[in-house]
Amino acid sequence: MNKKPDQITLTVEKKSPPTVRYETHTDALKQTVNYIITPYFVTFYENNSNHAVSKFGSDYTKWPSTWRMGWVVRNALSHNGKIFFKNLTTPAIDWNGIIVTTAFQHKPIHDIFSFADILLLLLEMETELN
Repeated sequence: MNKKPDQITLTVEKKSPPTVRYETHTDALKQTVNYIITPYFVTFYENNSNHAVSKFGSDYTKWPSTWRMGWVVRNALSHNGKIFFKNLTTPAIDWNGIIVTTAFQHKPIHDIFSFADILLLLLEMETELN
């Protein structure tokens, strides 16, 4: 119908883990969705990194964990999808229970983050800037 949505609403609810585990495999769509969200994340980061520096300072280790993790994700997405630390003494980064350390060097980012994680991280990064 070639119509654009007026708005998109996402609701994230924190819930207790289920007692029964169900598995759904969506491998056919996984890579496609990653290809869709990845450029948006990198573009968002690049377009807003100067604003982050002006708000949080130039010492990356003192940035909020949301933006520190954003740096890790952006860096990985720009290095063949693999985590890359230039400085191997960088302190661990913990965002919503996902912890990334330099021990993850060269590990594929999509082994750690789903596309939903990356999208939620982007939204939290945006909120931090406001």
